[in-house]
Amino acid sequence: MAKRPEANKPLWRKKTPGVLYIRELAVQRIKPKQEIQATLKELGNKVNEFEILNPGKGKMALTEDEQIAVGFIKPAPEGEQEEPEPEEPDDYSKVNLGHGWFNVVSSTGKIMNENKLREADADQFIVELKK
Repeated sequence: MAKRPEANKPLWRKKTPGVLYIRELAVQRIKPKQEIQATLKELGNKVNEFEILNPGKGKMALTEDEQIAVGFIKPAPEGEQEEPEPEEPDDYSKVNLGHGWFNVVSSTGKIMNENKLREADADQFIVELKK
């Protein structure tokens, strides 16, 4: 006796509450925690309501990219990626916040002071940062 083609389809379990209706499937009414066999195409945009239990076999199996997309496998690390060294700001400027208050901002856009400053304090802070 030959295997049914459905046996090669990926196996899914419904993880969301409530009953779901999918016309493309033989089992149209799917209850919570019910297991079904369906392709990614058959599930369509409802794939987020399921967790994958088995990726399937043969032509109907999920590809590696599809398995990563549905969370069955994690992507392989692409080696140690070095973090880029933070860019050293070379210039600082005052930004007027209104009513005599200022922020000191680096050339990279980072606000350097913790609290807003008066203009004289902002000028002094810029001098200290340039040392």
